[in-house]
Amino acid sequence: GDVTATGAVGGPCAAEDVGSSGRINFFLFWPLHTSQFGQLAYAALEAVLFHHPSANVIVISLGLPNDLFDGYLREGYCVVSATLDLGQAESMFAAATTPGIAQSF
Repeated sequence: GDVTATGAVGGPCAAEDVGSSGRINFFLFWPLHTSQFGQLAYAALEAVLFHHPSANVIVISLGLPNDLFDGYLREGYCVVSATLDLGQAESMFAAATTPGIAQSF
């Protein structure tokens, strides 16, 4: 999938920095519809940022809007979204497993 960091002009979250060494990476998986990304999800995200303000937070979803985290980027946090392609994920999982397991898909 594609990792986007809209609004990160001059910020701490350039695409080449996401996943770089020296910064802790946190992954938040969001399998639900965008409309259900509410107070609890934001609380979890902000708990990570409170305890690890220099962390990279990658939110993996099936289609959250790219500009959803622009407010965090403007405040200097590195929060980006990555869209998960289920077909690609299945292929990657199958390639990473032993031949016996991969054949069961």
